[in-house]
Amino acid sequence: MSVIPDQLVELARQGRLIPFVGAGFSVSLGYPSWGDLLKSLCDATADAVDYDGVMASTNGDLLQAAEYLFLKHDEQIGPLRHHIEECFGRASVNPLTSGPHVELVNLGAGQIYTTNYDNAVEKTYATLGQNFSTVVLPKDVALADRDQTQIVKYHGDLAHERTLVLTESAYYRRLDFESPMDLKFRSDLLGKSVLFMGYSFRDINIRIIWFKLMEMMRDIPERDRHPSYILMLEPDPVLEDLYVAVGLRPVVLAEKGTLTNDEERSRAVGQFLFELSMLAETLPRAEAGVGVVARPFVSASALEALEAQLKRIAGGRTNGPSRTLAFMRAGGALRHDNPLVARVLTGEVPDSLRQKWRTVVTRLLPLLPLNESTVGLVAELAPSTKVTEFVVDALASGHAPSSRDPKQALLDRPDIWPDVWSRKIDGEHAQRVLDAFRQELVYQAYQGADGDIAYLAELATRIANGSLVKGAESNKLAQEASELLAAAARIYSSIESIEPQANAAPDVRELLAQTKARSKAFVPVDLTIGQGAVARRTASNPRSRPNRPL
Repeated sequence: MSVIPDQLVELARQGRLIPFVGAGFSVSLGYPSWGDLLKSLCDATADAVDYDGVMASTNGDLLQAAEYLFLKHDEQIGPLRHHIEECFGRASVNPLTSGPHVELVNLGAGQIYTTNYDNAVEKTYATLGQNFSTVVLPKDVALADRDQTQIVKYHGDLAHERTLVLTESAYYRRLDFESPMDLKFRSDLLGKSVLFMGYSFRDINIRIIWFKLMEMMRDIPERDRHPSYILMLEPDPVLEDLYVAVGLRPVVLAEKGTLTNDEERSRAVGQFLFELSMLAETLPRAEAGVGVVARPFVSASALEALEAQLKRIAGGRTNGPSRTLAFMRAGGALRHDNPLVARVLTGEVPDSLRQKWRTVVTRLLPLLPLNESTVGLVAELAPSTKVTEFVVDALASGHAPSSRDPKQALLDRPDIWPDVWSRKIDGEHAQRVLDAFRQELVYQAYQGADGDIAYLAELATRIANGSLVKGAESNKLAQEASELLAAAARIYSSIESIEPQANAAPDVRELLAQTKARSKAFVPVDLTIGQGAVARRTASNPRSRPNRPL
């Protein structure tokens, strides 16, 4: 993806960007393209020339083709509108699965213009519970609520067939640009910029709109106009020069030939809008304006971006092409100020994306630190080995003595434990737990006392009784765990009474009380583990406490 211009980001941040959406924006939802729609209309129109013949006679001019079909229906728009509505109704549309539509909401624009007849944008806002008003009729222009996002149907809406700008003659009638909708557009554009999406300069739509708009703005000094932009799916030197010549700045999304179908094209647009909304959100807001969502929504584009980063991490590559989405690591875990992670973990997840969200976040979980937020994640995720491993790692990890032990947040959630203990960890993971237990024993015997050993002892007891580990090594690990527990019991007698429950949190209250009492009157203990093996620490050669995050 090309780098998003800084000025475009700043315009979005300030609420000075008006998205202008064309047919290409919704095609991935199953809506027919303009050409496919006219072909279907030709097929359904009695005595009409076939579509290929119409295209040949009109030299591929879609407006003239629509005008021909309009004439074949006795210059009545109703039959054409009815057929278009039927075609749209056959599309299986869930706009929340569309990254572009959800990220359009996240962009927080005060006005969204569209030449599309479908209601995908309105449906997205409604399904996400966002306030909006639709502007179609002249009275809507006068009554539009400026405290809500306005979705302006610039070429009409199927619910009001007289508003439809569909045929060549309808376009000509709009050329004077003196309608209430045109005057509104000119007013809205003052001090703002347009971002055209889902258009090509080959479209008569955008050429008429842009050239007539420039005519309307002639009396405004050029220095007072903000630049406007148009998305290009791939580079085209000719079109780029044409755009620049008329005052439109192209933003190219992908290398030539890399987007081969509607799904890939929609994904590219979604990723662009996702990154734009992220950049605008991470900068300080001038002020919360109309359309700014209080809590961003998780989109398919955000989940795809996170999946891509996880793949890069798995492959040893933590820097992606995006300037904002590269992962930053601290202490083996992802930093909370990573904007992508924050969006996915704290954003509102639409119901239709929740299963996908669970899958992606489960993969992310091993990279996250234990805190109140991630404990909440554990409660939302489906049972899995990764969730169990995360909780085991959290229980086995130490924490800074000056901080509140984050393990308590896990103990305060009794609902998570049946799922946590329903899965087992592999031998390698269990061995790391026992290694941490051994290191903790060395510390507790010779240097100090705290509650970290309580959780390690509980885990070691589960390894010893065979309830936590899967695989052929479970018996060997059970023996090692038993030896470590026997040695630990010489320091803390309550370890012998630990009885892990299959559906409950670790009950280590008695052992925590013992560690607290010992910390106040610490006395070193000469410790041996197993068959005469002396712990790798002596009173005469003390070591600093090992750092043992798993």
